[in-house]
Amino acid sequence: MEGFKIDSSKKGIDTPDVEELKVQEQPDNQENPISNIHGLSLEELNDVNKIRISISDTSAPVIVLFGPASCGKTMTLVRLSRYLQGQGYQLIPDRTFRPSYDENYKNLCDNFSSIVNSDDAASRTDNISFMLVKVVKDGRTICQILEGPGELYFDPSKARQDWPTYVHYLLNNTNLRKVFLPFVEPNFGEEETRRNYVSTINQLKQNTDKQKYVFLYNKIDLTPFVISPGKVHINHALHQVEMDYPDIFARFKNTNPITSLWRANNFEFVPFQTGTYTKPAAGSLVYIQGSDRYPQHLWETLLRCIRG
Repeated sequence: MEGFKIDSSKKGIDTPDVEELKVQEQPDNQENPISNIHGLSLEELNDVNKIRISISDTSAPVIVLFGPASCGKTMTLVRLSRYLQGQGYQLIPDRTFRPSYDENYKNLCDNFSSIVNSDDAASRTDNISFMLVKVVKDGRTICQILEGPGELYFDPSKARQDWPTYVHYLLNNTNLRKVFLPFVEPNFGEEETRRNYVSTINQLKQNTDKQKYVFLYNKIDLTPFVISPGKVHINHALHQVEMDYPDIFARFKNTNPITSLWRANNFEFVPFQTGTYTKPAAGSLVYIQGSDRYPQHLWETLLRCIRG
């Protein structure tokens, strides 16, 4: 598959300046929608189908954080990483995930611990474009968490997305066990944007035991469904998502006449909050992490999906 590297044998706070790559002029002088993605080569910037990633470990399940730009994927990765470190897990960036020319990715790997533990929120969201992190316990890789740029997952103007080659690989590679985390949130976009996002989520659905789905309702603190930190009216929140995103769960209903008696849906649903963000009079956005109950619930749900 040209432009995509797969090795079947087997993503900082202080990042040095990297020479800016100039993008060839787009037709009709249109702005390149991925020109803000750090670390891409000139070839990749001019053709998203040339974007190269490498997943060397095909035995550990891949948790794919999936959603539009600015939906909270990066901070979810940070919050979950903080929680897991506190539980004795190791979070190890996979340095082979991006090619060696991606100096931004190399610096992210070098400074990943600083990224996770810093309270400077902007340094993360500004610099993390791609990230593949292994979650390790007692020397064993439990799973891999993958974050990719939201611009490559969802174009609000399109009902059907033109995903680049690497996304199709994630969907179609039968050697990889995958858990997709589609992000939803309150007050997201106009009606047409939400409907297009539902169509995008439907593109993910495949009838295979190797692909599972966890809908993550991020920014739950902006809803009236929180009883106390980490305690949420789940059924009310689920109903609200169905109201805001019509038919979003339609393709994920359990139609099996037997198992549907005790399991109505072929997905999990997790409310989530990364924390709070304050803007001092001088300086960048400050991040204060939220209750551990949110990442705990998310991790327990992911473990159920991983273990089947």
